[in-house]
Amino acid sequence: MMGKTINDDITEVLMSIHEVNQRITKRVNGMLVKKGEHVNGKNKTTGSNHLGLRPTH
Repeated sequence: MMGKTINDDITEVLMSIHEVNQRITKRVNGMLVKKGEHVNGKNKTTGSNHLGLRPTH
């Protein structure tokens, strides 16, 4: 009973964090596209930086 409740709470927290991460990623990507500047010394048009942002942040 107790373990199930704790697991449910953890699951809810993880889902909330995941949603926030997606919002941050969208906002960051939007800013990068607006600026049209390089990220980490690479051109944003390659798309590699956008893929790298998602899991780390």
